[in-house]
Amino acid sequence: MTEQNQGTLEDYLNALDPVYRTESAKDSLKQYNENKTNPKADQTNVYENLGELVGKDPRTFLDQPESGLLLRLKEWQESEKPKVQKAVTKYGGEIFNDYVGIIDRKLQLMVEDFKRENPNPTEDDFKSFEIQLYQVLGKQIRDIPMGTAYGEKNKQVYSLFKQLELIEQLSKGDRKKLKSLVTKSKGLPKMFESAPITDIWADEYLGQSDMMTREIGKAFLKGSNGKYQINAEELRKYTTGKDKDGSDAINVDSYKVMGKNVYSQYVEAMQEAKKKAS
Repeated sequence: MTEQNQGTLEDYLNALDPVYRTESAKDSLKQYNENKTNPKADQTNVYENLGELVGKDPRTFLDQPESGLLLRLKEWQESEKPKVQKAVTKYGGEIFNDYVGIIDRKLQLMVEDFKRENPNPTEDDFKSFEIQLYQVLGKQIRDIPMGTAYGEKNKQVYSLFKQLELIEQLSKGDRKKLKSLVTKSKGLPKMFESAPITDIWADEYLGQSDMMTREIGKAFLKGSNGKYQINAEELRKYTTGKDKDGSDAINVDSYKVMGKNVYSQYVEAMQEAKKKAS
């Protein structure tokens, strides 16, 4: 935690607690909805997770129908909004700096593992390793909602994000729509949409996802030859939104996700310290 705001670590974590709970509840609800498409899926764990997050008791929703769960969850999320907003506003600087520290530590651990496996790495070894870093960092950044001002600040990387969103939508949607898009992108007439080769082109298009993720990660990585860190300046651009008057401001949704990660890391570290002390 930085010194930007006076207060104790306990104050900081207490403020981030509703951020962690509401963001984790979103993840659990997403899992709940995904499970509904699978008749064999057991929702018990999801109900227990939501019960722990909302009522601080895993049994909170076990005897409730879906309508009761969703209504209670919606009411709870609304009641927590002011606390979440206050936490992000007050501790935005701490959240950002702590999140940067978490990612830098993750990168450092990857470097340590790499050097253990490669005691005398060559320049080519480092280049291959950096591709792994790009992929990991790209996925990490994509988990954070993009700030509404990012398109103005880095149009090239912004374009990659939008293309990835389109690929994900098409991969889950209508195959005919995907084939139509690919056919048009190649300047071919509509009759080619039904050609067997178009299926191959469609799969190749979907296969660009990993490449684009690496390109995103590359934009957010600084360093070389075993010394790496996240590009904090680029992350700040990425998590910038717009205030009501049109001026730059922190993007609250971005900071909520970063805050959730920060909170969980602090809690894990304190739990680990207790284990070592006992």
